[in-house]
Amino acid sequence: MIDRPKGTDNYYISKSIQNWINNGLMALLFFVIGLEVKEKY
Repeated sequence: MIDRPKGTDNYYISKSIQNWINNGLMALLFFVIGLEVKEKY
């Protein structure tokens, strides 16, 4: 999936950083859930 820049460069960069943060948080969340599940079973 390729993101096309929309609007100004600043806006595009901030959206890109927001995507990185969201993806990082999701990965961290699933990692923690995986550890919790591993401990329980």
